Amino acid sequence: MPTYQGGDGALLHYNLLGTVPMSPLIVLGGGPMQDAAYLGGSSGHRQLVLLDYRGTGRSETPTDEPLSPSRSSGPVTTSAYGRKGSMMTGFVVKALDATTWPDFARLVEKHNGVWGGCWCMAFHAEGVGRTKTVAQNRADKELRVREGRAHAALVYDGSANVGWCQFGPTDELPRIKRQRAYRQCLDELPDWRITCFFVDKDYRGLGVASAALEGALREIARLGGGTVESYPECVEGRSVSGSFLHNATVSTFERHGFERIRPLGKHHWLMTKVVRKASRTPARA
Repeated sequence: MPTYQGGDGALLHYNLLGTVPMSPLIVLGGGPMQDAAYLGGSSGHRQLVLLDYRGTGRSETPTDEPLSPSRSSGPVTTSAYGRKGSMMTGFVVKALDATTWPDFARLVEKHNGVWGGCWCMAFHAEGVGRTKTVAQNRADKELRVREGRAHAALVYDGSANVGWCQFGPTDELPRIKRQRAYRQCLDELPDWRITCFFVDKDYRGLGVASAALEGALREIARLGGGTVESYPECVEGRSVSGSFLHNATVSTFERHGFERIRPLGKHHWLMTKVVRKASRTPARA
């Protein structure tokens, strides 16, 4: 019987819908979990695994009997419903390392280095700027990845990397934005930071950022857990292009159990979550 865990390492209950004998489709929390009709009768074509998040965070443990209160031992395949109303199935999240570097590099190159040639180096100690070339940013990032000094959760649609969430220990990502506001009332630094998201322009609005965040939290749990913080943007009542939301949105983080601590400037918030250490190390993708 397969087993699953939440992004904070908590054991997840789940129930099955449908009996079609093929690879099950794992459905995340939200509207799609209401019933099979909402999924367009998908349970008639594939068996659905309906994850039950009760019992995680501050919620109460389910009183009914789930099939399994356990955790996954491998990569999780998810379904994501984005704001565009489309359904993407089969997202798999893998850690950024030497083996997945070529996939990461292809996505960055497709978007001309991302953020003006940043190569996701802006929050590392080396930083980016007029003194750094795009080629140097690329080389610095690859060196960090191969030496295990850069972390990210890469989201795949099939064999293609379609987005990521950058995370890492505090000293790995020291160059966060809004430092003056951040250091006001600062008591202690967190164990982990989540600093950057990027989604392929062809996949925006389809739940990639949410899948990446879930994968990052799962990897943090595998690496020992601890306090995680991030600095997302509140877009309520505002029209903001997804291409500018480099730290995702407050609502995305709230759906994954983060709490607002204090504002950082006009639209950004400091948000935190405590991630429990995974009780056993699941196999990496």
